[in-house]
Order: sequence, then C-alpha cells, then structure tokens
Amino acid sequence: MTSAYTLLIHSIAGVPLQPSGPLGRLKASSTLYVSIHQEGVQVPRTPNKSDFGTPWDSLYILSAKSESSKISFRLMRDPFLPRPDICLGTNDTDIVSLLAMCPPDDESIYARLEIKPKSRDSQTSDKIILSVRLVRQVDASEKAIDVAKVSSKRLESSLGSIIDKLDNLLRLGDAISKINPYFSIAWKVLTVVYQVAKRQKEADEKLLKLVDTMVDVYSVIRDTDFLADKLKSLEETALAIAKQTVECAYFIQEYTGCGFGGRTIRTLRSGMDKKIDGLIETLVNLKKSFEGRMVVHSLFMSIKILQKVEKLDQSDTLKKLNPVDMNANARTTCLAGTRGDILDTIRHWASIPGANSNSLFWLSGVAGSGKSTISTTVAETFRALERLGAFLFFDRNNQVQSHPNGVIRTLAYWLTQMNPHIAAAISDAIERDPAIVNAPIRSQFQSLLLEPLQSAESHIEGPILVVLDALDECGDPVSRAGLLFVLATEVPRLPKNFRFLITSREGKDITDQLQHISTRMQLDVSSTSPDISRFITHEMELIRNREGDDLPPTWPGTQSIQSLVELSGGLFIWASTATTFITEYDPEARLQTLLAHHFIPGSKLDDARAVLGCVVLGKVPMTDETMDAILFPGHRSAARVLKHLRCVVQWSGSGTEARTIHLSFADYLANVGRSGGEPWAIDAQMEHTTLALGCLRVLNSGLKFNICDLEDSHLLNTEVADLADRIGRQISPQLQYSSCFWLQHLEKAPVSGTLLNELTNMLYHNFLYWLEVLSLLGQVSRASEALRTTAHYTKGHSEDLEAFIADAIKFEIAFAPIITQSTPHIYLSALAFTPHQSVIATHLADQFPRKVTYSGPLGANWPTLQKVLRGHSDPVQSISFSSDGVHIVSGCSGGELLVWDTRTGECVLELKMQERSRIRGVRFTPDGSRVVSATKAGITVWNAITGQSLLEVPFEAIYNMDVSADGTRIAVGTTTGIIQVWDARAGQPVATWRTHQGLNYLDGEECIHFSPTSSRLASASTEYTASIWDSETGLLVVGPLQHRTPVSWIQFSQDASKVVTSSTGTVHIWNANTGEQISIWHYWTSRLTFSPDGACLANTTSRGTIEIRDTETGQDITGALKGLTPNVTALCFSPDGARLASTGGGTIHIWNAQSAMLGTAMNHTSIHGGAPICLDLSSDGTRFAYGTEDRMLIIRETETDVPLAGIGPEKDGIIRSVHFSPNGDLVAAVIERPFDSTVCVYSVQTLAKVAILKLPSHVGILQFSEDAPQVTIVSRMGSIYRDLHTDTVPQPIMIDLEGRFRFQRTQLFSETANGPFSHSGALVACAHSNENPCITIWDFQTGGLITEIKSVTVGDLHLSPDGMRLAGVESQMGSSHCVSIWDTRTGRRISETPWHQSISAVQFSPNGLYLAVGTEQSEIFVLNTETMHVLPGVLHGHTESVCSLRWMPNGTHIASLSWDKTIRFWDIRASFESNSALQAHLGDYPIFGMSGPEDGWVLNTASERMFWVPPWLRQGLYFPRNTLVIRDRGTTKLDLSQFVHGPEWAKCIESES
Repeated sequence: MTSAYTLLIHSIAGVPLQPSGPLGRLKASSTLYVSIHQEGVQVPRTPNKSDFGTPWDSLYILSAKSESSKISFRLMRDPFLPRPDICLGTNDTDIVSLLAMCPPDDESIYARLEIKPKSRDSQTSDKIILSVRLVRQVDASEKAIDVAKVSSKRLESSLGSIIDKLDNLLRLGDAISKINPYFSIAWKVLTVVYQVAKRQKEADEKLLKLVDTMVDVYSVIRDTDFLADKLKSLEETALAIAKQTVECAYFIQEYTGCGFGGRTIRTLRSGMDKKIDGLIETLVNLKKSFEGRMVVHSLFMSIKILQKVEKLDQSDTLKKLNPVDMNANARTTCLAGTRGDILDTIRHWASIPGANSNSLFWLSGVAGSGKSTISTTVAETFRALERLGAFLFFDRNNQVQSHPNGVIRTLAYWLTQMNPHIAAAISDAIERDPAIVNAPIRSQFQSLLLEPLQSAESHIEGPILVVLDALDECGDPVSRAGLLFVLATEVPRLPKNFRFLITSREGKDITDQLQHISTRMQLDVSSTSPDISRFITHEMELIRNREGDDLPPTWPGTQSIQSLVELSGGLFIWASTATTFITEYDPEARLQTLLAHHFIPGSKLDDARAVLGCVVLGKVPMTDETMDAILFPGHRSAARVLKHLRCVVQWSGSGTEARTIHLSFADYLANVGRSGGEPWAIDAQMEHTTLALGCLRVLNSGLKFNICDLEDSHLLNTEVADLADRIGRQISPQLQYSSCFWLQHLEKAPVSGTLLNELTNMLYHNFLYWLEVLSLLGQVSRASEALRTTAHYTKGHSEDLEAFIADAIKFEIAFAPIITQSTPHIYLSALAFTPHQSVIATHLADQFPRKVTYSGPLGANWPTLQKVLRGHSDPVQSISFSSDGVHIVSGCSGGELLVWDTRTGECVLELKMQERSRIRGVRFTPDGSRVVSATKAGITVWNAITGQSLLEVPFEAIYNMDVSADGTRIAVGTTTGIIQVWDARAGQPVATWRTHQGLNYLDGEECIHFSPTSSRLASASTEYTASIWDSETGLLVVGPLQHRTPVSWIQFSQDASKVVTSSTGTVHIWNANTGEQISIWHYWTSRLTFSPDGACLANTTSRGTIEIRDTETGQDITGALKGLTPNVTALCFSPDGARLASTGGGTIHIWNAQSAMLGTAMNHTSIHGGAPICLDLSSDGTRFAYGTEDRMLIIRETETDVPLAGIGPEKDGIIRSVHFSPNGDLVAAVIERPFDSTVCVYSVQTLAKVAILKLPSHVGILQFSEDAPQVTIVSRMGSIYRDLHTDTVPQPIMIDLEGRFRFQRTQLFSETANGPFSHSGALVACAHSNENPCITIWDFQTGGLITEIKSVTVGDLHLSPDGMRLAGVESQMGSSHCVSIWDTRTGRRISETPWHQSISAVQFSPNGLYLAVGTEQSEIFVLNTETMHVLPGVLHGHTESVCSLRWMPNGTHIASLSWDKTIRFWDIRASFESNSALQAHLGDYPIFGMSGPEDGWVLNTASERMFWVPPWLRQGLYFPRNTLVIRDRGTTKLDLSQFVHGPEWAKCIESES
C-alpha cells in the first residue's frame, strides 16, 4: 500500500564564510541548493540560496510503498559559470529514520542531517547541517504540520529572496544602466506583493511554482566581483530577464489581489495554469540563455492580454480614426544615471496602484527643464514592456499635429494596436456610429475610450501607460479647454489599469484643471546641477573621442565643465544646445567662445540679433527670404546668419522656414532676467521696432489696388476658383506677414518719428489696399484690433491722424461683414455707403468715382447702430459677450445656440443641443473658453471654440441661470422657488436653498445674478420682493427688498455696491450692502443692464426702443435707440462698455454705446413722426393714414413723401388700427389699452376730433356707414355697436353674434389689425383659435350665422369685394404655409395653394382677380385667384415680416406695412418704368437678401450680387418698383448712373471720360 508524506526542507547551517577548496569564495560568488532523490529518482530541487541565514521552507509531497524507501539529500553548488553543478556533500537515509526524528506532536523539531563532504577538499572544520521535517500526510492534515502556513512562509521566503537579489542588483547602478529601470520596477512591485504575502495564511501551489522558478533564475545572477561585467557581456539576455521579471511581478500583483483591479484573478480567470506554465517556460529558457546553454532571441511573454480573441478584419474601420502621425525618432532619452529619482517616482506611480489613487500624473516645469526627455524615457521603458498604450507629444510649431481635435482619435487608434479586445470594442463603436470620429471631444471619449476600455477591462492585466507630452503646446488655452475638461473629469472613470502621464508648463488653464485631481511633481531646476554635469561630461567625452589626438585626454577639464553647468541655469535644454554648438565646428574654440561670452563683433552681431528677433519674436515662422525683405531690403543676410545658428534654430536651407528647436530657447533670449547682458540677448523693444518698421515699409511698397486681379465683383472671395493660386502669385510671404502682424510689433515698440511717418503713409494712402489683403487672406478680424492699438499708439501726436484712425475704426466695424465676404466691395459697397461727412469719405471717396452714390437724411454721419446679426429662426432670449468682447453667444426660444464674431458679424459656431428647448439663459465663462446654457431641463457647458459639450447637468424646472465672476460656479433658479449653486467643472451641487417663504416660482429673464465678487447672489421674486444671499451658504444677507408689484429683473452693478430691480412701471436702485433704496424711477421696462462702470443703465421701453440713463439722475442721455424689430428681448453691454447688444425677434443689434451717450453719432430720431405700426388707404387712393409707435396719427398723400398732417400723440395705449370713411373725409384711430379701447374720429380737412367712442373691450372690426359719419364696431368679444357718434361709453345694440360662441370662445376674431369684413357691409368673417379652431361667417345686419368652416386654423383673413369668397392664411404643423380660398355661402374650400414660406398677410385686389400675399420672410407675391398661379416677380425690399397689405383702387399698386417699420408703395404693372439707371442695373425684380451669406446684398433680377447695403440704410431704401417709401428715420435713394460692377468693376477707380 502506498503512503503519502510531506517533506519540508527548512534550512542549512554551518556553511563556512571563507572556506578553501570547492567551497572557496562560496559566500561571495556561489549559490547552493538541495537536490532530493528518492530511490535514485530526483524529486524537485529547492530554489538556489546565497543568504543562508534565511530558511528555505520548501515543501514537497513524497509517496512510498514502504517506510524503508531510501532518501538522499545532495548539497549542490551552482558555479554561475556555464558548466555542470558541483556536488559538495550528501546525506543518505530512509523514510523510517526521518519519521523517528520528527515527532508529529511538535512541529518545531526538525531532523538534523549532517552533509558529508563529497571529497577531501570539501571538508571543513564545521559540520554542515541540513534541517528537514517529514510527517505522514494524515498527521499533517490533523496535527503535525500546517501545510497552508508553511506554503505561505515559503512564498514569503522566496519573494524575500528575489527582492534581496534585486536590491543587490540595483546597487550596481550605472554599470547596468540599461537594465536597471526594469529591476527597479520589479523590486517595487514585488516589495508590495511581499507585504501582502506576509499577511496571507496560505499560498497557491501554482503561484509557488512560478516564484520558485524566479528564485531559480536569479540563482544564476549572483553578486560576484565580476557580476557587472557578466551582465554587460550578456546585456540583451539580462535585459530580457529583467523585463520578464517585471511582467511576472505584474502577474503576481494581480494574482494575489493587490493589482489595479483590486481582485484576485486566480478566482476570476480560467487558464491560469497555462498562463503560469508559459511564464515558467519563458523564465527557464532565459536562464539557459544566460548560462550559455541555448540562444534565445526576443523572448518575452506578456500577461496584459489574459485571453486570446479571434482577430477580426477591422483595419478599414479603424482607419476611420485617422490618427495624427507622431514620429518619435528624433526624441532623446535621459542619459543613464540622470533624473533617477524622478524616473523612479513615475515608474512607481505607474506600476503600483497603491502608490496613489490618481490615474493622472502631472509633471510640470519651466521650458527646457527636461520634461520631454523624461516623458520619452518613461515611454520607452513601458514600450519595451509592451505596456505603452500611446505616446503623444505636441509642438506649437506644428499645429496640425498638435491640435486638440485629434487627441482622442489618436489615443483610441494606438490602444487598438496593443490589444485586440480594445480594437474589437472600438471597431464596434465606429460601426455603430461612423460619425463618432468627428463628434465633440467628450462624445469621442465616451464612445471611443471609456465604453470600449470598460468592456475590455476583464481581458487586461497590469498597467497600461498613456503619455501626453507638452500639453501646453496642444492648441491654445481656448481650443484645448474641452480636452482638459475631459482629462480632468473623465480619465478617472477609466479602468485603473490606464495611467496617464502628462507633462506641461504651468499654464493657468492646465493648473486649474489638473492640480486637484492628479499626482503632481514640479521639476526644480535648482537641483539639477549634478545631472547636468554628468550630461555635459558624457557629451564632452564623445567629442573628445571623435576628435582623437586633436584634443588632450583631460579636455575640457573639470573647471570648464563646472562653468558650463553654472551657465545652464539648471536647464537641460541649455546644456544640450551648448554641447551641440561645441560639436559643430572647432570644439575648443567654440567652448572658449561660450565661456568668454564673446561672439560676432559689430554689424554682424546686429544682423544676428535681428534674425534671432525674427525667429523668436515673429508671430509665425518666416523663411530667410521673408526676413531679408523685412530686415535687409535688397540684401541676402538672413541665410548667412542662420547657417551658423543650426544648434538652436531649425532651418533646412534657403527658402525654408526657421524656428527655434526648443521653446525654452525663445523664452531664454527674450527674458532680460536670464539672458540680459549676454551678446546674444534680444532687446525685445528694439527688435519689435525693427520688425514694425520693416513691416510698414513692406506694406507701403507692396500694397496696391486689386492686388490679385479679381475679375468679377459678382463673386464672393470663396467663389473665386483659383484664389489661392492668385494669392500665392501676387501677395508675397513678406506682404502677407506684414499685413497680418505689423500691429503686434508696433504695440511693443516705442513711439518714434520714423515709425509715425511710415504709419501715416500706410493709412492715408494704402488703408483700403491693406484691407484688400486681409480680405483675401481671410484675416479681416485682425483689422479692428490693429486700428484700436494704432489709435492708442498715435494719441497726442497728430490730431488729423487720430481723426483718420477713429473714423477708420468705425469704417471697419460697420463694413467688416462685406469686407470679409468680397474684396471688390471694399470699394463698390463699403466706401460707397460710407457717410458723406466721415473722414474716410473725405479722404478716399473721390479716388473711386464710379460707384453707387446715394442721397437721404441718413448719409451724413456714422450711425449708432454698428451691426445687425441674423441667423436665428426664433426670437433670441438671451445674449452674452465674451470677456474680450470679441464674441457674442445667443440663445433663442427654439433652442438654437450661436456664437458670433463681433468684428466681422459672422456666425462662427453653432452649439448643437441633442433636444432643442427654449433657452432660459446663456453666459460666457470669464476666461471665454466655455459657454454655459440653461433650458428648462438642465444646464450644459460647452467648449466655446469647438462647440463640444463638456458637461450636461439634468435639472428640472429651470427658469434662469447665471455664472459666477470667477467661472467656478453656476446658479440656477427654478419655477418652484429653489436656487441651487453648482460646481461648474464637476457638475455637482454645492448649495441649495428656497428663496422666499411661500414662493411658487421665479420669473423674468434675469431673476438671479451673481455679484462681481461671486460671494453673493441676488434673486427677484413674484412675491413683490428681491433678496441678496450668501452664495456659499444660502443665508439671507440683504432684504427682502419690498416692491409693490412682482419683481421681474435684478442685477448688481460692476462694483457690487448697487443692485437694480424692475417691477411693473418702476425701476429701483438699492444699496447692495444695506438694502437702502437709493432712487426710484417711474417708467415701464422689461429689460435692464448696468454699464461696466456703473454710470449708466440701459433699459427697454414699451415702444420697443432702448434708452441709456444716468444712474444718478435717471435721465435718458441718448434719446431712444430704435432697433429694426418690433420689440427688445435682451440687453448686454460689452465688457469695455463701448458697445451695447440688443435682440429683437431673431436678430441681434450691436450699438455704439459711447457715441450714443456722447451724441457724436447719427442718432435714430424720427423725422416724420414715429415708426408706422398700422395702415389704411382712402377709397380713392389719394391718401393714406397710419398710426405710429409713439401714438401719433399721420395722414399723407400717396404721390408725395411730405406729411399732410400729424395728430397726437395720444396719452397712452397703442394705435392698433386706422380706418378711412368711404368718402375720405373722416379717419378713425383705434387706441387699445390692456383692458379697453377708445375710437377717436377726426376730420381729415380740419384735423378736429369729431367723436370719441369708449369701449370696454378691444375692437375687431370698425366700419363707417356709407352716407353718414357713423361707425359700426364689432368687438373681439363678439359685441356689435352701431351708429355711434357720441362722446359716451356706447351700449351694444346686439349683445353677441351667437350666444354659444360667446361662451365657448374667449376670442372671436384673430388678432390681425385689419380684421376682415366685406366692403358692402353684408358679411363678417371671424377666426377662432381655441381648442376647436374654425372660421365662422355671419350676416352683419342680422347677426345670424351663415356657415362654419371647421378644423381650420388661420392667421390673416380677407373677404373678396363681392363677398363671395374668403381668403385665409392657413396654418399647418404650426406654420402658416398655405393660402386657402373658401365659398362664403357654403364654406366649401375652392382652392388651396401650399407655400414655401410662412405667410403673414393676404388681401384681394379691388376686382377680386388677384390676391396679394405677404410673408414672414419679408417678400410680397401676387396670386391669380382663378388659376392660383403666382405672377412673375417677387417684391423685395422689406427687411422684416410683412404685417399688412392694401391695394390701391386702380389695382396697379400695393401698399405694404412691415415689422421693419416701413411702408412701401409698389407699382406691380408688368410694363412699369422707373429710374432708368436703377432699373437698368437691378432689373424689374431685384432681390434683397435677408439671411445667411446673402444678408444685406441687393441682387439683380439675374441673382447677381450688385452691392451690399449697411444695416442703417436698409429699411428706407428705394427699389425700382417703389413709388413711395415711408420710414420715420428717413429714406435712401440710389444713383447708379456711374456704377460699374461685374467684369467692369475694377474701373471704379477710373473717371468716366
């Protein structure tokens, strides 16, 4: 019967420290192990051991049929050299003897076996004793040996042995510098595992087998005197052993549960035996290779992929990632023996999860401190371990490679290359959503990294390192904001295996995002001297070896090296540059040049400084030829200088760009504190002067009219097919550079007469030509900044020049949109429409005589209205300037978010919401990098440059939002009366409180507002109060501030000393610290905003205008600013207070606030009464009357633009409609107030008021009797009042038209001003828009219902003159897109004409044959009612929705009223004749563009762009078919008799002969 036994090899004692013979030098150069043989058959041997003070505690299982079975223990020496092991001695015994010596009751007693020497030479004076213990298996399980405990101790002992060996190896230091990093990583990982093993109660036998093998491998690497030489001679094999040790350490770390996943993979994974067997086999083969018994090439087994995956054909899919190509060939690693502590710290963080919980390691430091070299060294270490996920490095000289947009795609691509599971997951993500590769950064991260890596997590073990080097050179702070946000908030969500090493300088944006969520190390250049000394010594040795006998053996000497170290200032890049300089030519001479600070003398040194100035201070890299043109006109000096600077300047030869090799060199040269006094130091002010002067001279010599020979003014720049080629041929690089960057050099140069002369020459003679170049290059936005800086530069030196620059600024602001689009129209449109009395027009207009000229009251001076921005399809609800005033963000009721360039008027970005919802608020963050928007459903934070969504915070019932002045917090107010403050980066609430007891909701567009210090928050309440709170605690600080009506608006002044509130009919200013009321003003407003200096307050009025008031007196200091839309929904001052932005409808207006307040610009005062808002024609067509927004009634003749009479103004209310009597002697004005109406009847001849009729409701229809001055009125509540001519409140003759409709419908008639009725007085048609929409037609005499047209929703209605037909604007899907005509007797639909636009007004012609149709897109069509075909030609001229139409009695003319507040009379005859020049150029039906790229353009009938009209001239502009245009601020008539365009445009500079 076979029995089982447990054998424990415990320890050995008596091994001599300095024996002779075969044991000689044993302790120093050999390791021992015990070989066990049973009945002559070897049992697995013990691990090698050189430290005999620690036990083996190796456990083995034996089996034998008889207890007399022989056991032999042989003490073996591993000689290290590749020859057979030596047997030093043996002990032969049997099982029964061992059992007798090992009582099962006492596990502390061991059998002590004497090892008898194999030969006489092996004899020593001391006995060698081997301690072992043998027990039967049954005893072991019950009481003899705790096998688990022993196995645990064995694991602990073996790991300790390996750690000791690694520790010894690490002490060899530089001698094995190539291998050392891997020994270091293994030592760190195993040390952590060792501490875990000491606490474990048992060890897995599979794991013991692997650890024993590692012990065995390291038994061949002993700390002998020649170990370093041995390792170097077998460096590749030793390196392979070191790397494999690291991989085994990672495996053991994960296997024991102290890895990155925090789980024990032996319980979670299948196939661990196979994995361990693979590792063991690799280690055994590496040992054999080291012993010289076999040759192994590239042997390495990685455990990072635990399971194989079937390789799929994913290459085509993964190519869609389009990774950025980054080649690391030229990157260097740290010199061996340098930066050791830093590298160890990073490797420790990357390898051991317990080292720090942060997934991000941020290495920061000044330029040149060695960050990139360190990152490359670490990346190479992990690449060799097959654990480098990606290595991305950025360079500001290569913005294509370094743009933030490519980072996530590139990371995803390289991760697919290292792991098939990741590749499969990312490939699936792209297959599901191919557009994800172009999605916002956060979406890319979610779909291409986070989700795939989480799904592949179970197939990855050990660390994966991602390196992002020089993050500060990845784009700019604004463009990389989204990437930084993702790194800070999303990377920590990745599996813990993924470690991100980031290096950068300490930019504010990077510091703000990374300092709290990363392990951070700042490089201290003051402690780098030893490493720099080692580096310089190494480089000098290479130079000395290369030069041979030309240099003495001790060159350059300790003192020279120390001097170079001191000169370096702790910067490795200086040391590297210096050694490169010495290497290039005559090392000794160049060394002495460096040490003596002696360089090129005289003029050559000046040339060198000038060239270095171009390289360092230039805004973009320049070629040597560009430098020559700017610095040395007519000479070739730059190339001669550059060829001697290749150690610091990257330059490939003539015609190529020069740039600094490293960012730190530019910083060093331009920093007086670091390079001052050195011959190569750059005097930035002087070199900027040189560059500014050179740029201005290039401009004055190179600019000219039509520089690119553009041939057709009808084409936009983008439509010129070969524009890029023309630019390349006609605009030299030096002219391009000078046009774009002369400002940046001028602003940093001192004022000098020479510079002023060149600047004056450029502006007076080449200003428009300079704008030409900027237009062609797409750089018009640079003009505004350049001119403003120039104004500051020239201040106090020349009044005439100052006046020219001030006017040039206004010119650029006004015409930037057209200058951006079309170069020819700098002359044909911008200069043509420049105010006549402006300085620009006075100086330049006569030089270009063949252009459009115009006449009218708006042509003298610059207007306060600077720009009109169009792009929203719904009313704009909120706007915000960026902190630099360059951009505006706007949000509309339809959920559209747009970012605008205020310099050019272009929409530069659309922020696309997943689900559109009414925008409740929108703000730029103070740094301009982000936009915060609020809808009722939540908050979204956007990247302001890329449009990427950075953070989405779901939240219910949001009504308003504000961002703190420091950008760190977002406050939201809800309809439930709750204020909540959120962390703007983390998206977490930090404070919540209820605003007022009993408050149900917050109202108004600005119901919460942060103070400028961000410490307080003001809120407005519908409970008639306002309050000021502590924004961190929610405690009430000031208030409640009592009002008499609900508070709809609240805002702090910029100095936080005041707060302004608005309630119905009043505006209050309060002391924000005490709550004391400073002043109260009585006027109605819905929007308010303080100017940045707090001196002024802009507000809207009930008339749709804007006022700017003095905050001390409350007086209007501007006169009303009238926009181009009927009402104002938002106001916002620019940060510098120079501009005021307002919104109305879907447009944004930008006003010159300073000139408005100073009265220096053309103010928008009315010259013919206020803007018209309602219209009627007399029956004979000779007169027309209209009501104005300032409550005036104006009567005019249709043949002249001179008013006959003006009546009013009325004290209150709005003139809703006007009506002529049939004979034209009387005119009635319907004045509407919130709850009642008054009808005033006037004599047209005498203007006397003949009747006042007061009604308790609003008027729907007013009709004069045919032969008497009496009126019949139908109210919108359904009441009819007849024969009214008294000054009393009338009583209705008929209570309502039909009782059932009176109570079922709250509104009987539509809200159109011309509520339709038949001219004969026989019928009344009513539109009903409640839950059961329909049209009803009534008998006007009896009040009886004739017919009902059900399930129809209409806007405008009009009855044909004979009363037989009814035309209506029918709404479908929420928009008025259909013209329908019904039979009034039967209600039958006669015709239905779908429309491509929303229709706003319809009216039959006098003969009923035609129907005029006005649209919300400002166009007018004429429809044949018999064929339902649209007549040829569209009437363009209005700029807003057409709200009313009237036919002249002759049927050949139409009058139209628009929300642009103009009335236009149109001749619609096919054969009409008008101004011959106007008609000849524009055709019969010119087009007035109102949106997109055509906004402001007048196109001829052939749709060719003729000219662009500035916003302030558009509303009153005469078109060919206009016989009369009425506008309160005046009209404009064009003269095109001298106008040249199209292929002839360039003749505009010629006088017509």
